Amino acid sequence: MILIYLIGILLVAGILAWLTARWSAQLPRWISLIAIGVDLVLAARIWAGRASSTTQVWLDEVGLELGAELWHPLSSCGGWP
Repeated sequence: MILIYLIGILLVAGILAWLTARWSAQLPRWISLIAIGVDLVLAARIWAGRASSTTQVWLDEVGLELGAELWHPLSSCGGWP
């Protein structure tokens, strides 16, 4: 659903910018800039609010753990040969 919002905002702004291009050369640029800004803010809020919890949820679902093996690859294989 979020992807629909992100694409929909740009689609509506593009159509609105196309329609207003008849009357002004600057107005479509402002409409596009505002639409991209709204998308950026929306995406940043989604990313900041769910980044850590979403990562942990899918890691739990597939049974992965982020332990010492991630940070030191040789710790799981017993060290150097």
